Amino acid sequence: MGARGRGKRPRKTREQDALLLAQGKGPVKRTQQHPFDSAGSDDRVYVVEDILATRTRYSEQQWLIKWQDLPNGSETWEPLKNIPGYEAEIESFKVRHEREQAEIAKKTKEAKTQKRKERSEDGEDVSEDGFQKAPANLRSPYWRHFRVRLEGKKIVEYRCALCGSDSTPKEYCGNTSNLRTHLAHCHKCVLVKDALADVQAEGILPSIGGDIWSQGGIAIFGILVYWLDKNFTLHERLVAAIPFSSVRHTGPELEAATKRACASMGIGKYEDVIASVDDDADPIMVDTVAEFIHYTVSDNASNIVNGWTCFDGHECVDHTIALIVKDFLDQPRVKKVFSKLRGMTGHFSHSVIGVKLLHDCQKRNNLSESKPPQDNDTRTGWGGACKQATWYTVNRVAVQLYDFEHPTKAATAVPNLDGSVYRDHQLDAEDWLIVNECVYILKYASTTCDLLQGTQYPTANLVLPMIGKLARIAEASAPLKYEGKSVHITSLDVMEARARMCNAVTKRYFHDMMECKVEDFSVATVLDPRYKDFKFKGATEWLKGMLTRETGVKWTRKAWEADWKPKEVAAGSSVMPLAKRTKHTHVITVASFLADSDEEDEDEVVAPAIVEQDELASYLELPGVAASVDLQSWSKEHSSEFPHLAKMARQFLAVPATSAGVERAFSKVSSMHSDLRKNLKEGTIEHSVMASMNTVEF
Repeated sequence: MGARGRGKRPRKTREQDALLLAQGKGPVKRTQQHPFDSAGSDDRVYVVEDILATRTRYSEQQWLIKWQDLPNGSETWEPLKNIPGYEAEIESFKVRHEREQAEIAKKTKEAKTQKRKERSEDGEDVSEDGFQKAPANLRSPYWRHFRVRLEGKKIVEYRCALCGSDSTPKEYCGNTSNLRTHLAHCHKCVLVKDALADVQAEGILPSIGGDIWSQGGIAIFGILVYWLDKNFTLHERLVAAIPFSSVRHTGPELEAATKRACASMGIGKYEDVIASVDDDADPIMVDTVAEFIHYTVSDNASNIVNGWTCFDGHECVDHTIALIVKDFLDQPRVKKVFSKLRGMTGHFSHSVIGVKLLHDCQKRNNLSESKPPQDNDTRTGWGGACKQATWYTVNRVAVQLYDFEHPTKAATAVPNLDGSVYRDHQLDAEDWLIVNECVYILKYASTTCDLLQGTQYPTANLVLPMIGKLARIAEASAPLKYEGKSVHITSLDVMEARARMCNAVTKRYFHDMMECKVEDFSVATVLDPRYKDFKFKGATEWLKGMLTRETGVKWTRKAWEADWKPKEVAAGSSVMPLAKRTKHTHVITVASFLADSDEEDEDEVVAPAIVEQDELASYLELPGVAASVDLQSWSKEHSSEFPHLAKMARQFLAVPATSAGVERAFSKVSSMHSDLRKNLKEGTIEHSVMASMNTVEF
């Protein structure tokens, strides 16, 4: 065996160390507790009574010393050099500390084993047909909704507990894919409830959207829930479709219906009819739903807005854009021109021969055969008007050729519903110019609405960039492009309509809208790496400093500090807990302010505090990414680098910008309208509506 290195001493046992150290302890020092403490400068002899804890400070290990003959509160943290000769006591403390930790781990394991055993015993309630609860050691959460038949410890058959005892048993194939498929097709609400429970366990609150569908005496209130999972995939799921046949859908009724539906899915608790234990006392009211909903979006209908005032939320952005575009279309000359378009569309809708002659004109000009679109939006909204104007812009030559070649037909065709004929609505040169130039503006608004209606990707982060661009387009001096070509507005009537639209954007979106709603959209924008620098074209200049990057970052930091920034934890801890949510709002409260600012007394601290790096500051320092970057992929890639900020992003980015998802759900079941009316008479409408809505795939 080779010689030991120079300066190394033979290893001694712990007992030998104790004997040697006990014979000669060096001078003991006591660190000053405060500037007025004379410890360390007097001649007093200090004796170590006990070692209470350990910590590492500035890469040096220290020990919390309880001093003999000194009162409680006189303990100090000392490095090893201040207490020479007490190595044996330190080793004894280490052994005792390890023993205590082992005892805690043992008790925790025993508690888990006992709990697992109790669950297993509960699952042994075998029914007459041989089915029992699934064993507790099965990992898949789907098993909680099924009963199984065992042969020894092997699962042979399973049966859905939600379907009841009449359900047909199925042979177990060895995996849970069939279980999930059954739940997805027959019990969607169960999967949604389980998913929401997992999301809320992470400290993330879901958002909801709502709208009312009314037709033929039937009114149905639909509610969808939204959340982002760990892969940043946006989920949109049905919570309830509530019929209002015998009850008026007023604000209070919608509020109560919303809270009951959300509580049934595990989003808070709501009980409005619990009797008090004491007959003389007032009834007990349980209502915590609003605390478990991050944000809401709804139709602009007054009853929904009034019913959802208890939640944080905003109206549908698309409905706000519709009101803005209405101001554009209400310009007198523009309004008259679009009225003519509707009359021409009515002519081609009622004249079969007219459509045939129009198709002939289209073929001669190498245009596809089509007729002007007419849908429900044509007379009630601006969506149909935009579609019609676009069609007439494309088919202008064919329509003018039809006017020239068939003047008699145009005058004697089947009249419209109002008694007018085609010639009453023919366009002159100035009218055609207005139609073409209006399309340049309306296309921007139409594209904005289409993008904000999407529910396969986050949309709250797109509101400010989209609205900013729309406002910029409405400015008289802003350049326009249509199909890749630069265009110029020359019609004075369109210029006036454009100015009306610009004023409408300013009034409705930034003067009339409460700051708290703009604040939430700003936070979502900052949390999107593509727009966090607020460099969406023209918007910042147009807002004239009212909404800058500095303002958005300030609001984002306020929400980060209040609810998401990790708190200080003890050294050696492997878990950095998420900050406890103080409220569902994004305002700094007294409780959250004190929780962030209070510092523990050093005398009472067992171990030093370690503060995690500020994730928000690190994120803001990253260079911006291109608008073409996929947000989901980028967020998944950086979620490990910013774990707490990723949760905050999942909270804010899941807010939908519009209530279009509910409208799409209603559109998919509108074909069942006759069945719903029949069931209404039979008193089974609620079951029919829910059964119909549950078949909708998102």
